[in-house]
Amino acid sequence: MQTVKLPITGGAYQNVDEVSLTETSPLLMNAYVNEAKTTVKRPGLITPAFADLGIAFPVDGLYWWDAKQTLIAVCNGRIFSINSIGGVTDVTGDPLTGDFRPTFADNGTTLVMVDGGRMITYTGIGTTAYIADTDAPTEGTHVAFHREHILCNEKGTGRFRFSNNGNPLAWNPDDFATAHSKPDNIVAMHVGWDEVLIVGSESTEAWYNDGVTPYIKREGGYTERGCSAPYSVVFVDNTWIWLDNTRRVIRLEGSTPKIISTPFDKVFHNFTTVSDCTADLIEVNGRNFVVFGFPTEGKTFVFDYSTNEWAEWSWWNKDFVENERWIGNCHVWAKGWGKHLVGDRRTGKIYEMSADSYTDSGDLIRVVRRTGHIDFGVPGAH
Repeated sequence: MQTVKLPITGGAYQNVDEVSLTETSPLLMNAYVNEAKTTVKRPGLITPAFADLGIAFPVDGLYWWDAKQTLIAVCNGRIFSINSIGGVTDVTGDPLTGDFRPTFADNGTTLVMVDGGRMITYTGIGTTAYIADTDAPTEGTHVAFHREHILCNEKGTGRFRFSNNGNPLAWNPDDFATAHSKPDNIVAMHVGWDEVLIVGSESTEAWYNDGVTPYIKREGGYTERGCSAPYSVVFVDNTWIWLDNTRRVIRLEGSTPKIISTPFDKVFHNFTTVSDCTADLIEVNGRNFVVFGFPTEGKTFVFDYSTNEWAEWSWWNKDFVENERWIGNCHVWAKGWGKHLVGDRRTGKIYEMSADSYTDSGDLIRVVRRTGHIDFGVPGAH
């Protein structure tokens, strides 16, 4: 009797019709392939929850405030401070809008947050407050800290603003810069390599502080690739990764974009909506997972940076007997506590993630690997 080796190695590949896959798996669910080429179940979520915000809305954002050794959580526009044993304090004074995923930046003493409206500040004492300076941006989606300045984009424009040196509460109307390589709006802004990454809808620029201007575009710091999902940009191992304007996931190598999503390009292209895609870097047991959640499509896809392979993560809904989008809505590494924390997309709960947990807070993690079509070396046979 003829025998064949089952094609169940490597990551998942869905960029062609499944019938044409004879040596590649079309589906790898809730698992990854380690360096020994062994399929391993993904990390789970420890039960009970590390913290509970006590409201029935998704956890929209988590931030580790290292200077204060405090976890900050945002849920439906409200802001919470959480201590090392999961104790929760609602510190909401002035709220966020709750319209977009919040972004965070701090200078050690003051934390700044924004999610589409006015910037909120928190000092770790009392409650949150809007920046009172009338020259501060009133509609921003991204904040960052760089060289003693807090930076904030102006939503719907190509401009980003910067606060006074060392003072996130003071802003001047003339302190701004405009991305100008293309006439597109800034959709995301991040800091890495001592540079400011300005991501537009059609292009990307790298800016730096020259100590005089203070912000100018780096020579050669232009990439002919934009972004279709403002919250899909992550910094991984000294490189940027995001979902570009062609619905491909790219890795920026210098100023050159390299496509890394080939196994799922067809899937992403056929989605109805990708603009709400969010990405988080989750590092567990020395492995870098870039987790892309697509809320409208109800899917979660994961890029394993260690092996350059892809998989799908899900939550098994036992009531409807089907896979749904993974319950993680946001993630943060609480460095001072040594905990990987994940915010729930359904409730206000925050879980600790661990490779030693084999369930998602008691819910079954259903691992599936499907082989390619086995044709026994005979073309057209299955």
